[in-house]
Amino acid sequence: MNENRKINCKVEAAKLSSFFSPKIVSELNDHFIKIVKIKGDKVPWHHHDNSDELFYILEGELTMEIESEPKFILNAGEIFVVKKNIEHRVSSKEECKLMLIEHKETTHTGNVTSEITKTIEQQTN
Repeated sequence: MNENRKINCKVEAAKLSSFFSPKIVSELNDHFIKIVKIKGDKVPWHHHDNSDELFYILEGELTMEIESEPKFILNAGEIFVVKKNIEHRVSSKEECKLMLIEHKETTHTGNVTSEITKTIEQQTN
């Protein structure tokens, strides 16, 4: 990872070629900063045992579902933090680009392994 450089999240997101494939663009203490684009509903219901997860919407609309609550939409420029141990999933009808901040030990699909789960090595390429 290249240290001491500025990062334009929208430029990095524009480089993404695949949906549901997070790319690590930087690190902050014991967290990764990731850029990802999604379209559809492949993200499974999941939770993260030991860490909160931050979502920042760069472009588009993200549908957020939290267990036992009505789903809601996050728009470009909005941030939402899912607290640890909270079941959640996200989806988007159209392409949505977002930044995630996740603990380095967190699997991006939490306690569930699915067709979209990527290793840290796959997220650094």
